[in-house]
Amino acid sequence: MLKDESISRQQVARMLDISQRAVTQLQNLAIDPLPIKHKGKRGTKHSYDIRDVHQWQIRRQTSQGNILNYTHERAGLTKALREEKEFQVEMLKGKLITRERHIEELSVVIARCKAKLIALPSKIAQIASNAGELIDIEDGADKLIREALYELSKKES
Repeated sequence: MLKDESISRQQVARMLDISQRAVTQLQNLAIDPLPIKHKGKRGTKHSYDIRDVHQWQIRRQTSQGNILNYTHERAGLTKALREEKEFQVEMLKGKLITRERHIEELSVVIARCKAKLIALPSKIAQIASNAGELIDIEDGADKLIREALYELSKKES
């Protein structure tokens, strides 16, 4: 145990890793100020009890949430591990897919759409060259578009 448990403002500043000015500001706080063991009169220095400063620091950090609550942290870790396992089970069941697989499958769908759309103008031109009236071209184009959309909507095996 320490014989002299009093420390100076400079030692408090070093202990808290702050400036001496900040120590003064902390001791002047309206709510939960830094405890002073002995208030020096004008021109003399204050002294601080090291145990009181430690208790004040712990109380302040706890109220600001800076100290880890191991029970809370363990519960958070357990929850994260449980959620990870749930995702793995859902993936195994085929209910979830990875982002990479989603991108690959979407790329295939987009490529199929692109191919169908690129083929439409030449097919419509062929209908137009054989058609006698504008309504025949419109009906033929409508039929081609509906066929393309139907083929795209079918699920690939």
